[in-house]
Amino acid sequence: MKYILVLALVLAIFSGYAQNKGITKLEAEIERYSFKITQHNKAVLSLEDSIKDLQAQIDSLKFYSFTPTNKTFVSSMKVSAKLMDEPSVLGNAIRMLREDESLEITDYTNDYYRVKAGGNYGFVLASLVKETDELYLLQKTKMSIEEQEANESFRQEQFLIQKKREEKEKETETKSEIRKKSLIEKFGKVSAQKILDEKIWLGMTDKMAKESWGNPKDINRSIGSWGAHEQWIYYDTYLYFENGKLTSWQEN
Repeated sequence: MKYILVLALVLAIFSGYAQNKGITKLEAEIERYSFKITQHNKAVLSLEDSIKDLQAQIDSLKFYSFTPTNKTFVSSMKVSAKLMDEPSVLGNAIRMLREDESLEITDYTNDYYRVKAGGNYGFVLASLVKETDELYLLQKTKMSIEEQEANESFRQEQFLIQKKREEKEKETETKSEIRKKSLIEKFGKVSAQKILDEKIWLGMTDKMAKESWGNPKDINRSIGSWGAHEQWIYYDTYLYFENGKLTSWQEN
């Protein structure tokens, strides 16, 4: 009986030891996997930081690619305002700029400053930035350049308009000269000039009348023993022809 109790005690101790050993092993495995998870999380965070750094470099390159010079001006915000991704109210907000937040300013366009603020690059409305003498000169310089460009564009536009006008006038003059030459050949110099002046006169032929006033709205024609009689109706004047020559006219 004594031996049985001793054996039972030994078995109980061994069983407890085995259980404790199993628990310890499980805890070790949990700790090992937890460590791996921690390492992976650190790697992910490191990768995210690398991505942010690369994106910042890209933004920086984009920013300075639009900057005409490397000169920067330092100022700060008058009030809180949005940092935009383009110089327009229609752009997207990158983040809010705080009142008195420091800015590095490199350019001015469309009433906006191109700025760097805390690692972000974008545009902010110039009126919301504290003005300095340098920024005042930057605005004036840029406005002067833009005004010169606008004036040059206007001059180019006016030049093209004038050129087209001259070409059209030249074309019209050419057509007029051709018509004048043709009329002189048909009717003589004196009659040709009267036709060009859109005049009518007694004794002119119906062909001359058409050249001078164009085709009438209507023609009333009658033929008798005396020959052909025609009444040409214009808007406010009637022309009367006998055998193809103008004998009279009547104004309404």
